[in-house]
Amino acid sequence: MLVEAKKQGKEVHMATKAHLTQAHAAASEAKKVEKLRITAEQKAVKARVAVENKAKQADGKVHFCSLMFILY
Repeated sequence: MLVEAKKQGKEVHMATKAHLTQAHAAASEAKKVEKLRITAEQKAVKARVAVENKAKQADGKVHFCSLMFILY
């Protein structure tokens, strides 16, 4: 692509090179944003699971205490 642009002249070559650089930068930024989105999603899932586990533990403790109360 750059070789063909270079044959057409210096201005076309520079414009093509700038266009390719801009496209590469945009692709890199999109990849970075996607990686951050995936990381945030994974952290949200971990946090949700942790909250659910704590709720289950708390629920189990409440039932255990109420059973102990009934036994007395």
